Amino acid sequence: GIVTIILLLFSFFFIRFKSKQKLRDEIDRIEKENVKKRVELETKEKERNRISTELHDNVGSSVSFISSKIDWLIKNRSFNESEKVELLFLKDSSRDVMNRLRETLWTLNDKSISNNDLCDKLKVYLRKYILCTLNITDSLSTECILPNEDVLAIYRCAQEIANNINKHSEAQ
Repeated sequence: GIVTIILLLFSFFFIRFKSKQKLRDEIDRIEKENVKKRVELETKEKERNRISTELHDNVGSSVSFISSKIDWLIKNRSFNESEKVELLFLKDSSRDVMNRLRETLWTLNDKSISNNDLCDKLKVYLRKYILCTLNITDSLSTECILPNEDVLAIYRCAQEIANNINKHSEAQ
């Protein structure tokens, strides 16, 4: 009987030890996954910041130069009216490129973008770029934070939708 009790106690403690060991192994595995995901997120964030800086510094400064050069040309050279109109169109186009660059940088730089922020940006964009009269309303009741990649994807979809409306819908 004593041997049986000892064997039962040994079995109980052995099973308990193995269960705790299995639980510790699972906790270690989850912690390693969390560290790996954190490193991936930090790497993505650094890359987004690098790209954002490159876009701002290189593309932004180039487009600003183009706009300034057009201003200089209009001020210091003589052009007929149609040429001035073309130059002003180019200047407006470069300003549009800068605005779109700022919008892209907004989605890359902000770590937390709420659905309300996205909705507000989309309203501004659509009012500006859809070539027909429109009334935009929303019914957002709760605020949530969206991942940058999702915000950028939604924003790009809205841009494409606006382009397609302008190009194909013949909307008034």
